[in-house]
Amino acid sequence: MVVACNKMDDKTVSYGQARYEEIVKEVGSYLKKVGYNVEKVRFIPISGWNGDNMIEKSENMPWYKGPTLLEALDMLAPDPPGREAAAPAPAGRLQDWRYWHRARGPCRDRHHAPW
Repeated sequence: MVVACNKMDDKTVSYGQARYEEIVKEVGSYLKKVGYNVEKVRFIPISGWNGDNMIEKSENMPWYKGPTLLEALDMLAPDPPGREAAAPAPAGRLQDWRYWHRARGPCRDRHHAPW
């Protein structure tokens, strides 16, 4: 699992290591409670707006020595041997799911046919 700690460029954070460590501690604690091995989770401080630590190392966070987001995603293990990769979901069903509303049911405008 990879956890991207976004908004590190926010003026209240200012690329601070202290805020990153606070997020790692809080999220790590939650992940541990729900059964994840936190030692195997990669936490990456990023700024999606500025592109920091997404593809290339950020000069704004010299204290972070780990991989970029792209490198961390490339390091994720593929499906276990002997198990076929999951088939992609049909695009139409994904689109229907996005427009689903619990109270009203599926969206019934002119762009989306009823189920």
